[in-house]
Order: sequence, then structure tokens, then C-alpha cells
Amino acid sequence: MDVRSIRKRKRITLKRVSEYLDLPIPVYIYYEIMGIKLMHTDILIDLCDLLGIDYHML
Repeated sequence: MDVRSIRKRKRITLKRVSEYLDLPIPVYIYYEIMGIKLMHTDILIDLCDLLGIDYHML
């Protein structure tokens, strides 16, 4: 499942995600491009909560 497409479909902005995860926008973009699985588990779970998806589906 592609996190970027889910984020765009739900119209969640990069700014909202970066503020929610307490990450700078360029860092979140790096994770989105290089792979969400590179994130620390706690941050990944918070991202999935924001997007409304189960983190096991990633």
C-alpha cells in the first residue's frame, strides 16, 4: 500500500503530517520517497493512526 496515495486521497497535507509526527517536512518527504519502513516504529504507528490505516498493511 502506498502511503503517499493514501495521504493524497484523504487530502492530508505534508504540513499536517510533519506537525503531527514532529518531523521537518523534508525529513518526512525523504521517508515517503525512500520507504516508510525506514521510520522508527513509534513514528510509523503514529502516521498510520493519522491516515486511518492498520500499520500491519504497510
